[in-house]
Amino acid sequence: MHGNQLHHDPQGMQHEHQLLRKVVQEIGTALAERPSRDSLVADLLEDLCGHMLAHFDHEESDGHFSEIVQKAPWLTDRVDNLRVEHDRFRERLDAMSRFAQEGDGSEAWRCEMEDQFCEFTRVFLIHEEAENRLFQEAFSQDIGTGD
Repeated sequence: MHGNQLHHDPQGMQHEHQLLRKVVQEIGTALAERPSRDSLVADLLEDLCGHMLAHFDHEESDGHFSEIVQKAPWLTDRVDNLRVEHDRFRERLDAMSRFAQEGDGSEAWRCEMEDQFCEFTRVFLIHEEAENRLFQEAFSQDIGTGD
């Protein structure tokens, strides 16, 4: 990942989001295969965990969220909500990774893994869109007339 690239850099954030979506798509593809490739799913989930945790770190620790709040203090509650969602994603990823690693490749396992992953993906895409809107709102504000 690109550390400080997120600072006032919507392209950097977009790049990270594209990378995350790519890994999410790869996991979905692996789950759709018959028979499921449970070891591949576990490996890809581990990759996703690493990328997503680094992404969250960039947003939280490298100042991305702090810059948003500094630039647009009225967005503080929304930033705080996204941080809480990050904690939930961490927990969800950890649980899914454990489930994937314990997978036996059975149809029942595949169905449960697919259900968990579909719900994770749905919530993740909503979260990602909220981040994009927040970034745009904070850094694309019209400062008004008088220039």
